Amino acid sequence: VARNRGTRESRGEYIQYLDSDDVLGPNKLKAHVEALRESGKDIAYGPHYWFFDSAGGRKQLSPYANGPVPGGDYLSAGLRNWHPLVAGPFYRRSVMAEVGEWDVNLQVAQDYDYALRAGLAGYTPVFAADGTFFYRRHEAVRIGSSVVGQKRFSAIDRVLSKMHDAIVQRGLLEKYRADLSCCYLQRWAHWAWDEGLVKHWFEKGVELGPPSKPIVDRRMFLFFWSLLAPLGPGVSARTIRFLIRIKRTVLGKLAGAKAGRCIGNRSEQEPGNGGRPRID
Repeated sequence: VARNRGTRESRGEYIQYLDSDDVLGPNKLKAHVEALRESGKDIAYGPHYWFFDSAGGRKQLSPYANGPVPGGDYLSAGLRNWHPLVAGPFYRRSVMAEVGEWDVNLQVAQDYDYALRAGLAGYTPVFAADGTFFYRRHEAVRIGSSVVGQKRFSAIDRVLSKMHDAIVQRGLLEKYRADLSCCYLQRWAHWAWDEGLVKHWFEKGVELGPPSKPIVDRRMFLFFWSLLAPLGPGVSARTIRFLIRIKRTVLGKLAGAKAGRCIGNRSEQEPGNGGRPRID
């Protein structure tokens, strides 16, 4: 609701969204205005860095969306689990008029929904390496973290169902069939907690045919697909849940051990020392 209200009230040529847990890099707006003017594109984005503060100092993780849109097709990339986060894209106002408002019925995945809709409208953003933004990971309540259980699964299912219907209505199913299959089956492989929806996503993906390869978490997906898919949706979902529990337990113990040794050195690295810009 706030993003839609802000868009309606604004008067400028460009739109930049900013959530409470995002930090814009010092050159983001300048870099993206220049990128749009030079390229003639309507959306620009740059590298995303996750960071979080802890007792040991500020830790900054490796960048995401650090390069041009994979394959050059924004919709295909989105269906294969790649898209810039909320504050990443920088828009010309004309984009909002064509793509429309943010879906206020979604409590999570609003940025994913908007990226897919922009891709469906034919937009492919230009990448500007200096247009960095930082996404804070913290323990405070966020919209995405506060919506759990059935509401989260229902929101993701709404995004997938809307996009599937829109692709069919525009006569683009054959072009994006493998990517849609990949999209459904990735959710089957990674969101195994709601057995009803998992079965639905599994059946949708199989019905569409062989999936394309995902861009993010490719190895995990291919492992699940090749070994667990033949077991069917029910058994495979229960197996995935068991494996995810083991993975989270192991990673949690490793992270705890690493945090005990971390004094925050990585957060102080300059661009010339490890390739990560510093957040002050």
